[in-house]
Amino acid sequence: MLAVLGYAMVAVFIGLIMARRLSPVVGLIVLPLAAGIIAGQAANLGGYVVDGVKSLAPTALLLVFAIMFFSLMIEVGLFDPVVRAILRFSKADPVRITLGTVALTLVVSLDGDGSSTILIVAAAFLALYNQLGMSRVVLAVLLVLAVACTNLTPWGGPVTRAAAALDLDPATLFLPMIPSMIVGAVALFGVAYLLGRRERRRLRTAVPVGAGVGSGGSGTGPDAVSGDDGRIIAGILPERAPRHRRIIWFNALLTVLLMVGVVLEVWPLAVLFAAGFAIALLVNFPSPKAQGEQVAGFAPAVIPVVTMVFAAAVFVGVLAGTGMVDAMGQALVAVMPASWGGAYGLLVGIVSLPLTFVLSNDAYYFGVLPVLAEAGAAHGLTPAEVGRAALVGGPVHVLSPLVPALYLLVGRLDVSLADLQRKGLPWAVLVSLLMLMTAVVTGVVPLG
Repeated sequence: MLAVLGYAMVAVFIGLIMARRLSPVVGLIVLPLAAGIIAGQAANLGGYVVDGVKSLAPTALLLVFAIMFFSLMIEVGLFDPVVRAILRFSKADPVRITLGTVALTLVVSLDGDGSSTILIVAAAFLALYNQLGMSRVVLAVLLVLAVACTNLTPWGGPVTRAAAALDLDPATLFLPMIPSMIVGAVALFGVAYLLGRRERRRLRTAVPVGAGVGSGGSGTGPDAVSGDDGRIIAGILPERAPRHRRIIWFNALLTVLLMVGVVLEVWPLAVLFAAGFAIALLVNFPSPKAQGEQVAGFAPAVIPVVTMVFAAAVFVGVLAGTGMVDAMGQALVAVMPASWGGAYGLLVGIVSLPLTFVLSNDAYYFGVLPVLAEAGAAHGLTPAEVGRAALVGGPVHVLSPLVPALYLLVGRLDVSLADLQRKGLPWAVLVSLLMLMTAVVTGVVPLG
């Protein structure tokens, strides 16, 4: 009875989310409460929800301060020298430009906001692509896949949802996946190099040396691009306050120490980022009034994410408290051939590619992942191991038509979604499989 009720609730949740008849936050609250009442456990639902909130409070705390810390560092110009160096490195060579596209996206997307990353990177590189006559689809592919790599940080959307759905500390998912992230990023630089070489050959074949290759015949040739470096850099790097320019080394040292603390797990991640943000805010904005203005300015980025986490607490608390998730996992194990058990982690990783493409993040991580994790327990896998395997489909997911930021990207670059998916999906699958193989080789996803 509980298994049938649980699967019915998940199916309704996925269907309503996919049909856009219900927002994820409303669905995560209303549907599990309704299922709990139908299961005859209405009197206990309050306790289940409170237990869920208690378990996910550290995750919410981490998200608040991690997002605000990196937003603050971008605000005060910590990454300006890196951005400036990447843009100057790119010059007028298609290979340098594609490599620079990936590098800049990896840096800018550290705050976890895909939409702002699209706007910044497009502003930085669209003029270069247009002036050289390079394909804007290449820019779109590299940008969106690089965002997928940094999405595996603890404050990124997939890890946030997976940790909330499985009631785990995000660090237990993120830290073991660092080798896979590195391999994914290196592979993406390789993709950028290959696409850059293709663009270089295409341009040499299509345009005589010295001729203009700009979009619509308005380009002035490669030499003009290098001459525009200063204008392009000034266009995306606003003038910073003198105080922030003077203390850039303090901000850099603080960020490095924070990252070292994260990797070494000196304190829980939430505590590390809370302390780091407080110190950064105090040093960069000594005035209490300025501090308040900064915190208020971060609200649009923070509130939706935290609201989603606490809504997920209702979902997780009710599913666990009523026993629905246990019953659903047992039902899945019962229909799965026993011979598949040894490769269960690998299967979850492979299945994550199509599932994350056809399902939204909320539908996949909250509706499907808890059941996969419960079934994995029968084969000796911990929820964290199943969760890590489920994350490798991220590069494929970012090309799903269900990703809202994708429409911002295709609109900003004036490319078709079909062209982006046709050119990007083969590379996305390759990067995802390389990340999965790395996870298997390093033992993060057990095999056998």
